[in-house]
Amino acid sequence: MVPTPGQALERLEAGNARYAEGHPTSPHFQTASQRQRAVEGQEPFATILACADSRVPPELVFDQSCGELFVVRTAGHAVTPVVTGSVEYALTELGVPLVLVLGHSGCGAVKATLDEMSSPSLRLTPGLAAVVECVRPGLEPLSSRGDLTGDALVATAVRANVAAALRRLRDASSTVREYEQAGRVRLVGAEYGIGTGRVTLLDPRE
Repeated sequence: MVPTPGQALERLEAGNARYAEGHPTSPHFQTASQRQRAVEGQEPFATILACADSRVPPELVFDQSCGELFVVRTAGHAVTPVVTGSVEYALTELGVPLVLVLGHSGCGAVKATLDEMSSPSLRLTPGLAAVVECVRPGLEPLSSRGDLTGDALVATAVRANVAAALRRLRDASSTVREYEQAGRVRLVGAEYGIGTGRVTLLDPRE
């Protein structure tokens, strides 16, 4: 049975609590019988759009096994047309009831974008420049915040980038908007603390 958006979120929160406390229960390998069942299809209960950072593996962070999460990862969880299409596939073909955008503390893509905003460089490769340009619009409002510097600026920018990714998903996809308005999917933003292992849900008003 497909869970409700609320049930899916509760399942993620419970899994993260186990992970952060050091008591995971989900096996992170497949037996031959599990692989055979997977051949028949997939039924993930949540889509996770996460940063590609190697320290933020969603299946581990939420203590879920293979096949339970539909994971999309890019540097800085940048929302591109391919990412939008991947999320749409999860909604229309897999019936996933929850989309969670997962930022994380000290995000390198966010830091690179802040650095580029304050001191433009010609050293970025074309691909890295594309990441920065994708992340930049969500951080530009912070340029007028003279009260934010250093770690406080990065922390605020990480949350702003999550909020911006959620907006971009809605703006770029009529499918996402229609499913959300119909109550068929819930979009949620969250931040993972690399030092604590805990995921914190973000206020949608931020």
